[in-house]
Amino acid sequence: MPFGSKKKKPATDGVRTAGKSIKTTFKRYNSEKITAEGVKRFFLFNFYKIGYTLELNAAMIGRQLKGFFSRVYESLNNILRSLALFLDSLADTILDDLGEPLERVGEAAGKISAIIKETKADKQRRTGAEVKEYVKQGLSKHKDLTRRLMAYVIPACTAMVFIVTVSVGMSRDYAIQVNLDGVEIGVIKDYTILENADKIIKNKLVSTDEQSWNLNSEIKMVSLSDKETIDERQLANNILSASDEDIVEATGLYVDGVFVGAVKDATALNSALESLKRPYENGDPNRTVTFVQDVSVVEGIFFANTVVEDQKLADMVVSEVSGEKHYSVVEGDSPSLIASKNGITTRTLYNLNPGLEGGGLWIGDDLIVSASVPFLQVKYVETSTRQVEVDYQTKTEKNDSMTFGTTKVTQEGEKGINEETVESVYIDGILQSETVVNTTVIKEPVTEIVQQGTLFNGTVITGGTGRLVWPVAGAYRWSRGFAGQYPAHNGIDLAASTGTTLVAADTGVVVKAVYSNVGYGIYCVIDHGGYQTLYGHCSALLVSVGQQVTQGQPIARIGSTGNSTGPHVHFEVKNGEYRYDPMGWF
Repeated sequence: MPFGSKKKKPATDGVRTAGKSIKTTFKRYNSEKITAEGVKRFFLFNFYKIGYTLELNAAMIGRQLKGFFSRVYESLNNILRSLALFLDSLADTILDDLGEPLERVGEAAGKISAIIKETKADKQRRTGAEVKEYVKQGLSKHKDLTRRLMAYVIPACTAMVFIVTVSVGMSRDYAIQVNLDGVEIGVIKDYTILENADKIIKNKLVSTDEQSWNLNSEIKMVSLSDKETIDERQLANNILSASDEDIVEATGLYVDGVFVGAVKDATALNSALESLKRPYENGDPNRTVTFVQDVSVVEGIFFANTVVEDQKLADMVVSEVSGEKHYSVVEGDSPSLIASKNGITTRTLYNLNPGLEGGGLWIGDDLIVSASVPFLQVKYVETSTRQVEVDYQTKTEKNDSMTFGTTKVTQEGEKGINEETVESVYIDGILQSETVVNTTVIKEPVTEIVQQGTLFNGTVITGGTGRLVWPVAGAYRWSRGFAGQYPAHNGIDLAASTGTTLVAADTGVVVKAVYSNVGYGIYCVIDHGGYQTLYGHCSALLVSVGQQVTQGQPIARIGSTGNSTGPHVHFEVKNGEYRYDPMGWF
């Protein structure tokens, strides 16, 4: 081990020693066996030992604190004593330096007072000149005393001037003058007003593209006594007035979220918007008039290059984007086909062409397929109630005692009545859709019951299913569609090669087999029990009247007889004189 070094004891040594001491003490009072008296004496001894140790440590700490505070007191006492000696010495020095000069000043003051009194009595003597001469001689005679006096007077006067200046400056109110491009635009009490004015402008600033605007102002401190201050809103208005080449207060128009333009005066714009809606406003609380597009008129601060002439924007909103579109009917057209060709619904086609629904459709007819499209379209939704008839259902009962094709009504059907609440949507005055939002039954319909004969030449015939199969067995092409009741084209034309097989669209009985060179030409009619199908312009018939046929059975060959321009079949679905659109039966 090196000289003078000590080996550290492990931290656990103290714990072991304390434990050993407690164990030894416990055995001292309980040598042979553990007794209550031994345990009592053991605890008394240890409590005494703990109390003694605490008292000893408290006394040691007390002595140390007393010594510390004594040293602090002694140090403070020495400092104060030194400070008192310094101040005493300083006072003596100042009195020594200023004693004689002040004494001379006192004597000079007395002498000057005497000169003033003497010169007042003698009008020939000049007071100012004699006082000046006396002071000049005194300063010249006592130069050293003068320098000593000035060494104290000049700093004291300087300090006094500084205190007065600061006091006056602190007593005055100051403000901030804001300049823009070298021109004063206002005086404010504090800088936060300028910050708030900047926020007011930027919060109202409508960004229409990637343009940005920043306030480039200059400030300086000015006295408030000769200036009137303004608040942040006045300052914001002044900034706008001074920045009118970059930004201006205006009203902007947005259509479907897209900025169109801004105007300084929105009177003409608002008037134009109202003029578009006015024709559809009738004061009815059940009618709501709006624009189809999302139109927003926003007041704010806009960049000057986005502002247009007031009337120019007003004219734009009432202008048309595209004109009216027309379509000329060609061979093979039907309302549904024309609507599909032009990307509109059949209902829209009927709405654009009043009189088309239920009327005729002829080659060369001029139809409107698209109304003119204005820059802004007006939509109004109208709620109304109406009573509508509800068709009754017909229940057909087969009667094998009645001749096939004959019917007898055993219970008359009666139409029901419903009251409907309808929500109708119009765009630019044209009906677009109707939605029944509520239905109340006023009267329930009564089902019609019809007895239908199935006996034909002593044989019971089943009759048709009502679901048709395609009448052309081979290849074909669509030639012409269903257009309505006669004189309109009241069936469909399917073109195919002459001789192509035609089949019965449903099960039934042939009730007509006609050979002619006019009209339908060679044709046949099949009764399916409740409705009939007709096959016209055939080249040959494979069935005769009274013959029972089944669905899909060959019945004729395609031709071009009668009023025909080429080989095809004219196919009808009818009940008496009423024709149905066959496309709804397949």
